[in-house]
Amino acid sequence: MRRSRRRLSACARVTATRSLLDGHSIRSEVPRFFAGRLPDSNLGTANGASCRPALQAAVARVLGYAEGFTHVVNGRFKGGWITRHYGQPPAGVHALQLEMAQICYMDEAPPYPWDPRERRSDSPGCCNNSCAR
Repeated sequence: MRRSRRRLSACARVTATRSLLDGHSIRSEVPRFFAGRLPDSNLGTANGASCRPALQAAVARVLGYAEGFTHVVNGRFKGGWITRHYGQPPAGVHALQLEMAQICYMDEAPPYPWDPRERRSDSPGCCNNSCAR
């Protein structure tokens, strides 16, 4: 955590606004914790407390561009300790958590194969022209 704090402080010397994205992945179905299938992308902002509303809306809009994928904002994953601790919008630090279902980019069954040639180019975690829409 000290490294994160140092990096955010270093960025503050260059720009007044910093954004931190805390990324995780999870199986799409975790029956011991949640019933049913999780959305493909789960964006958390501590119910809007860890970043500007406009930033939350912009990220949610980009997630929505990924056709064939689902997303939710501040659903089951509202942002963990990192998001709540570092997200200080009045101080110019905006933090978001993105929890992505592993099924979007890998086989969730052992031995967990991943073939980059089979990865969908329109997956939420893939760089494409979504932002240009």
